[in-house]
Amino acid sequence: MIKRKIFYLLLLSMFGFSSSILGQEYTLSFQVIDFDTGLPLQDAQISISPCDCGGITSRSGRFSIRLPQDTYELNVSFIGYKDETRTLTLNESVILRIALEEQEEQLSEVIVRAKKIVENIESPQMGALQLDSRDLRKIPAAVGEFDVLRG
Repeated sequence: MIKRKIFYLLLLSMFGFSSSILGQEYTLSFQVIDFDTGLPLQDAQISISPCDCGGITSRSGRFSIRLPQDTYELNVSFIGYKDETRTLTLNESVILRIALEEQEEQLSEVIVRAKKIVENIESPQMGALQLDSRDLRKIPAAVGEFDVLRG
């Protein structure tokens, strides 16, 4: 009888010890939306460290992953939006609703230059090209001389 109690006590202590070593896993869920409109952002990138894992959001802006209990750094990014970085201690299942703000970028000056805007309208000849003598000299020559008709 005493041996049986000791066996059960030993079995329970081993089970409790193994569960504390393995740790528990929790579900970390994301919903990524646009800050202004509230619409979901499809294909937003989520990276989680130190596990070096993550993924992309679905069409509804959602993503879920199961992770062991730990402290994680979360980075959510989407093209044209400011990145969102958070630190989270995961000790229960969590649903994060992250609203990303648009990031406006100022482009440098753009200069557009054109030659003779009406050249195509004024010249009715289709398929006719104008060549200089410099351009004809660049054409490969047969027997030392370039052929003007072929050029």
